[in-house]
Amino acid sequence: MIVRPFNIYGLRQRHSFLIPSIVRQVLDASVAVVRVKDLRPKRDYLYVQDAVTLLLATLRPGARGAFNIGSGRSASVAEVAELVNDAAGVCKSVVSADEPRPGEILDGGADTSRAAIELDWHPRTSLADGFAAVVAAERAARG
Repeated sequence: MIVRPFNIYGLRQRHSFLIPSIVRQVLDASVAVVRVKDLRPKRDYLYVQDAVTLLLATLRPGARGAFNIGSGRSASVAEVAELVNDAAGVCKSVVSADEPRPGEILDGGADTSRAAIELDWHPRTSLADGFAAVVAAERAARG
């Protein structure tokens, strides 16, 4: 069995990752704008609960082969920031340093068709709902 995770996100993810970094900036009243390095890269983000559901599905008898763990849709850093703003009920501008990483792949998405066909698996959590859960958890952690 081979599983290829794409960008998994969820509650209590390290703050050095993109989504928690944006969430913290959006929720911090002392931060005027959200700062990112590059707005262009698009990644396939999947809520951790959906990833776990797929991993459990791979344990079924007869399941074998390689499966991509992703949503099947990519979103840019700009889209992520907009959705986090929406989830938080905030409207902060996003400022890019225009610092692309060397060798950056600008669009990475998972083909999840095999998991859909062979495991009857589909992601259940939209980006908007997943980000809302992350924002709520961060707010709760702040007290």
